[in-house]
Amino acid sequence: MKFVFSILVFLLLLGCDTGSKTDSSASDKSKLKVCVTTTDLKDIVDVVAGEHINLYCFTDNCSEGDPHELDITNEFVRQLNKADLLIDVGMGIAEGWLPELLKSAKRPELFRGKERHLEIAKVIRPLANPEDHAYENSVHAEGNPHFLLDPTEGIRAARFVCEKLSELVPAHKDDFVKNYENFRNEISKRLVGEDLAKKYDVEKLVVLNSENKLKEFLASKNDYDKLSGWIKEIESLRGTLLVGDHDLWPYMARSYGFEMLGYIEAEPGIPPTTKHLQELIKKVKEKKLKVLLTCSYFDKRHVKFVAEKTGVKVLLMAHQVRSVKGADTYIKMLEHNFKLLSQGLKN
Repeated sequence: MKFVFSILVFLLLLGCDTGSKTDSSASDKSKLKVCVTTTDLKDIVDVVAGEHINLYCFTDNCSEGDPHELDITNEFVRQLNKADLLIDVGMGIAEGWLPELLKSAKRPELFRGKERHLEIAKVIRPLANPEDHAYENSVHAEGNPHFLLDPTEGIRAARFVCEKLSELVPAHKDDFVKNYENFRNEISKRLVGEDLAKKYDVEKLVVLNSENKLKEFLASKNDYDKLSGWIKEIESLRGTLLVGDHDLWPYMARSYGFEMLGYIEAEPGIPPTTKHLQELIKKVKEKKLKVLLTCSYFDKRHVKFVAEKTGVKVLLMAHQVRSVKGADTYIKMLEHNFKLLSQGLKN
């Protein structure tokens, strides 16, 4: 009798356990399904959304590669067919593969301009002269899409994502807002220090810094002595000229008060000519530049050639999350780039 009773208890517990898994699975299936185009965007969305969505990134398995280029797989089509929302960096960063993927998936509601297609580029602060970064026959035909390398553009992106998710899943709006505010605070503290991050809008402070007006503004408020963080750390270096490989770095340079002298590529995505390299080398020597910014996917032959001819130090920057070791999250990517650049210019 005891044996029969034990069997019944076991079966009852097993049934309860099975039911729990079924409920969990059902709950998971009911979550909003979101697809994103880059790994830095994936981390931003993941931080804001938390456990409330199912998230898929098309470039997860090629984070070291060029986001402008991607081979479409059947899995991409399958994931997009299930998606409730597509979040893209925008400005044509995925123009080489995303339109074809959308056609293959036959999901017109996710097409660019539609309600279920969120384009982050719509809320960014444009470069001062965007026409200088738009090349009709290049991968930057719509302008420069690498704005997420600027910390404050990451904040703007997170806020835009928070607003969209709150609209689509209003039951979790409080969580989305809380997660966004925590993300914003973490970046703000790193940029200007905790005191100023609490008192001011860091996006406005970074604009002032890029215009060389931050010190004057803070002094007028008797708050200049409270400035710390990354901007304070490199304050003495503002105005420094930098050279890069691809037109990846102008947003980042702007946020810290630096300027880009030029790039190894005369036009984004187009291999440089000998004449262009010779002209660039001449400029680098004349201005006595110290560092050259490069990324994991760029042709190392051209980088090595320019470095050998000029003596600049080559810095392997993170062009997106997980593109280099240690840049495993969006904030860690920002930290990697700042520390590498700061140390490279000071040493």
